[in-house]
Order: sequence, then C-alpha cells, then structure tokens
Amino acid sequence: MLAIYLATNEGRWQIAQRRGEQLWFNVGSFTRTIYVAGILVCVAGVLLPSSDWVVASDDWVTTGVFLFMVGLAVLTWPRTIVLDDKGVTEFLWGGLRRRKAEWSDIVHAVRLESDEDLEIQLILGNGKVIKHTKLHVDRTRFIHEVSRHVQIVGGPPRVL
Repeated sequence: MLAIYLATNEGRWQIAQRRGEQLWFNVGSFTRTIYVAGILVCVAGVLLPSSDWVVASDDWVTTGVFLFMVGLAVLTWPRTIVLDDKGVTEFLWGGLRRRKAEWSDIVHAVRLESDEDLEIQLILGNGKVIKHTKLHVDRTRFIHEVSRHVQIVGGPPRVL
C-alpha cells in the first residue's frame, strides 16, 4: 500500500526539469523503478523456473501470463511530456515514439477531476490526446504553462 501511495503521489513532490528553453515533465523516479522492477520480476518468472534457460512444456501457461504482463507494462509505460514556446512533445521509451504538436494544433485543453485524481488532457486536431496524469511531476507548473497558450476547460481547481 505504501508503494502505491508513493508512486501515485510522487509527482506532487518533484518539479519539472528545465533543459534550455524546454520544460520536461517526466514520471517520478519511484514510479519508473516500480515499472522496471515489475518487468524484471516477470522476465525472471519466465526464465528461472525452467531448466537450462529453456522453457519446459508444462510452464507455457505461466510463461504466457508473465509475457502478457511484460507487454502490458511496456504498453502502459508513462510518457514524458516536453513543453516549449513552439508546442508540446510527448516521448515514449527515450524518443522511440514521439508525438509532436504546435500550440495552434491543440483544439482543447481539458481538466478532468475525480475524487482522487486530476488529469489534464491536451486534445489535438487529429484526435490524438496528450495526458498529464498524477504520475507526472509538477502538475501546478504544467497547468500554468499550458494555460499561457491554451485555455483549459473544466471544473475549478482543487488542491494540487
């Protein structure tokens, strides 16, 4: 329970990194550690029970479950958001997948609130969405920087 609390609230305690004229909104290092540890445990779960590093025939169900969990972790890895004067860039896996948008390409900026979460979604003209979730760092700064370029629609701000 403590690990879940730390992972979901770590973004409140860290600030965005400034690199030149860019602001980088990563996920917290504890959250990244949780993801990497989960992937390593799943890979170990595939390799360790088998003898001679070859999966035994009766371990295929377990292997399938672990590989599914690794795939799920890879697909849900939190993205890094970069803001600058030109627009917004979203990276996944160190830049392998990149989504870039100028400020004029953003149709809406929406603030979605629930009981325990605040999420900012930037909706692009092509229908793609860039999300700043509670796993990302420095939510207050992100809202401030986005509101300089785009009006954020949604409920009134709550405790950030």
